Amino acid sequence: MEQGVDEGCQTFDHVLFVPTVVTAGLKHAADGYQAVGGGVAANAAVAVSRLGGSSILASCVGDDPAGRAVLDGLADEHVDTHFVRRVVSTATPCSTIVVSPDGARTVFNHTPADLFDRPCLPLDHRRINVVLTDCRWPAGTQSALRHAHDHGVPCVVDVDRRIADPETRR
Repeated sequence: MEQGVDEGCQTFDHVLFVPTVVTAGLKHAADGYQAVGGGVAANAAVAVSRLGGSSILASCVGDDPAGRAVLDGLADEHVDTHFVRRVVSTATPCSTIVVSPDGARTVFNHTPADLFDRPCLPLDHRRINVVLTDCRWPAGTQSALRHAHDHGVPCVVDVDRRIADPETRR
């Protein structure tokens, strides 16, 4: 069976819904909360699966409860996680997302600096007919795009906005 591979970031998200616009420096009460898997590549893999397609996620998670929760959630969505690398003694990326009444999102993310230093696991060219990459994992992106090029597989690159804080850019 042919499948698409989604390469890049996944996160464990804490989503807070607030009834008013957030003002920096003040305490706010949320009127809703969800804990969900997220990240550009993981969300794309889930979307493909929900639309009846077959998808594979290539990413990294920490060997922690959040990583296990992300993998369990992806399994529930029928996403193949064979190419997700579990990194020992490292935390899984997580985000807190504050959603205001108008739907605007403010995202705070923590991704361990060394989690995505490794290339993605070798991809199986017999199973992959398209590659999507989110560029959040440079070593993985390079591996996935090289695989796509070497095997004549089309690829889609999702280029996200730049991170506002220059100290957190890599």
